[in-house]
Amino acid sequence: MKRFLFMFPLIATLFTAGLAAAEIRPGSREFGIHAGAFFGDDLTDQSILGRRPELDDAFVLGAHYLYHPTMALGVEGRYTFVPSEVKNAPGGGSDMNVHLLDLNLHWNANPRDPINYYLITGIGWARGDLDGDIILGSVAGVPARISDDSGFTYNVGLGAATQMTERISLKAEGRYRYIDRLVDRFEESLNTWEATVGIGWGF
Repeated sequence: MKRFLFMFPLIATLFTAGLAAAEIRPGSREFGIHAGAFFGDDLTDQSILGRRPELDDAFVLGAHYLYHPTMALGVEGRYTFVPSEVKNAPGGGSDMNVHLLDLNLHWNANPRDPINYYLITGIGWARGDLDGDIILGSVAGVPARISDDSGFTYNVGLGAATQMTERISLKAEGRYRYIDRLVDRFEESLNTWEATVGIGWGF
């Protein structure tokens, strides 16, 4: 986690770089990109060869589309790619890419102000893509073959956005994310966290 602490002064710099007098308009749309940090959790509920595989912390990147039917409410479609790896896997680490697709709602606290704070909540789909497709080992002395899988996800968090120009905005978001499963046997639900910064282009 320490390797991601550099993000916090970066976020502060972005939000003090400049502010434009703007407000969220009903009917406005935004396309944006985001990047940041993902903090993982255990993949299985049992040990394999005495160790529990874990999804490692990783950088993330993705894109989003945001529509505001009203000043107070935003509807967002969001895709996030997590190029991570499995720690504590039998035979050493194995790459695991995670694909996250969300449908989120934003509740804007102060849409007329230079910095708008908002609450995020949403549901979606999470897919694990394991390099080599399987993890081989044994559970309680019984041979086990574990493959990647997919499951539902939900997230909740807080964000802040500021208008740098009439059309360009900067934002920072932190969220808790629950993932139902990423493997097909001995699966464990994951409790993860994300911290991202992004840029949006309004139209």
